[in-house]
Amino acid sequence: GQDDPLVGVDDATGAVVWQAEGHPYFDDVWAYGDGAVFVDAWDPTGARPGSWIAAYEVATGVERWTWSPDAGFASPWHVTGDRLFALGADLWVLSTADASVLWHTEYGESATGYPRMFGVLANDDTVFVSFTSEASGGD
Repeated sequence: GQDDPLVGVDDATGAVVWQAEGHPYFDDVWAYGDGAVFVDAWDPTGARPGSWIAAYEVATGVERWTWSPDAGFASPWHVTGDRLFALGADLWVLSTADASVLWHTEYGESATGYPRMFGVLANDDTVFVSFTSEASGGD
C-alpha cells in the first residue's frame, strides 16, 4: 500500500528478500513487467528533493534506474512488454530497460485541473487512455 514499505518477498516462504523506498501510484495500481516493478519514489533523508519514478529488479530489489520528467510529474501506471506508461498531466512512454522516453503527449496542466488522465492500458498496437472531468471520493 501507499503507506507501507516497498518489499520483495520470496513467494515460497514469504520471507522479505529486499526493501526499498517507493509505493504504487494507487494501492491497487502496480506497474510491473520486464523483470522490474516501477513505483513513485523519494529520498527519505531529503538530500535529493522531490520525487521520481524508480525501477527495481523484482528478484533482487536492485535499482535499475530513476526518472522524472523535465517539468511536472508522472507516476507509473502500466507496463506492456518493454514499455512503461506513466501518467501526470501528460502520458509518458518509457523504455523499461533504461527510462529513455519513447514518446509523450503535450497536453500540459489544465487551468482547472480537469479533465485529467485517469488511467492507461495498451496492447501491441493501441494505447487506451481514460480521463476524468471531476474529483472522485476515496483514494
